[in-house]
Amino acid sequence: LNHILVNFSIKQGNAHLKEVTKEQKSRNVDEFVELVQENQHVLNQMEEHLRRYMVQDFVKLVLRSDLDHDSIISKNEATILEKRLSLGLNMYGIEFDAEKFHRAVRLNPSLRGVMTIAKRFMPDDNGRLSSFYDDDVI
Repeated sequence: LNHILVNFSIKQGNAHLKEVTKEQKSRNVDEFVELVQENQHVLNQMEEHLRRYMVQDFVKLVLRSDLDHDSIISKNEATILEKRLSLGLNMYGIEFDAEKFHRAVRLNPSLRGVMTIAKRFMPDDNGRLSSFYDDDVI
């Protein structure tokens, strides 16, 4: 998610805003700084909201893929889940390595295990991606 947002350090942002205000002379530097900080706060909230929404979608996909409700993701169910995940994560611009996913599910096919695997698909709080992602993505 951080790949979408351009982050300036406060110092760099302030310096840039001072240059802009020198040219325009119609705005107050402090107003610009305040607006930038407020904008960053809103963007951070939006990013967190999107992250939580993605997690909810992912949990639904995993639970709906346990077709026989035995709390174990079989090979067939893993294939169905992989297709669902591919489509669901693609909506967010995220792709993943299906082969790695299937290997991980074979190692721990329980719902709990698959949910643990699922966490690795979500960017962490710092926007870092897991090893399940393709190298050429984002």
